[in-house]
Amino acid sequence: MLHKTKYNNLTLCFKESRVPYNEILEDFVHLRLPIRKVFRNKDNTKVMLVQHQEQLYILKVFKPNGKKIERVLKSFFRKDYFLSLIQLNDELWSRGMRFQNDVYLLAQRKQGPYTDLYIMLNEYIPGTVLNEFDVIPEVIKQDLVHNMALLHQHKLISGDAHKGNFILSEHGLRIIDLSGKKFTRRRVAEDRLALESRFNIKEIERDFSYYLLKAKFHLRQKIKSGKHVLAKMFAF
Repeated sequence: MLHKTKYNNLTLCFKESRVPYNEILEDFVHLRLPIRKVFRNKDNTKVMLVQHQEQLYILKVFKPNGKKIERVLKSFFRKDYFLSLIQLNDELWSRGMRFQNDVYLLAQRKQGPYTDLYIMLNEYIPGTVLNEFDVIPEVIKQDLVHNMALLHQHKLISGDAHKGNFILSEHGLRIIDLSGKKFTRRRVAEDRLALESRFNIKEIERDFSYYLLKAKFHLRQKIKSGKHVLAKMFAF
């Protein structure tokens, strides 16, 4: 179950729990939250491992930059991606689906319908990230296909199915960093194509959207290759 409240100029949405997620946010805002590791440190995105009362969490700070007018206009018509993610993820957990990382808290700084700052507190999953494997065992590949199919069955997508977003934990294979974007056949096809190209998995479901997306990909590759040949021909 999710709760909503306000904290200063932030709108909070967080899971019902004995863990005070809103207090963790307050510690972060007041620079009292120990940072154990920084995974990403870019102008618009910060991802870090933080600690609160001996427990580790993943904290993500996202500040959209560029195309502000476009983002403001879209905010009137599109559901908020991050809000959708925490809601859909909470529904999955309530049904006993635990193969994806949990999202504990979402804090947003809003300007009308437009959000110019997101802070997310996520579950930290210890284990082996799949990009640490030289060769991924077939049994793990089978789990990949199974978990992605479950994800799609419950109207969620990965949106970025690369090896760094899958962790082999002591409780099995887990998916992290899901997308809250609208569930569409095209995005499902993108997930399946990623499994095929990045993990060399052939046993995936193929539908019209998959073949259409793959045809577009090959066409773009041919156009790109043709431009490269022309550039070489006319280079002086």
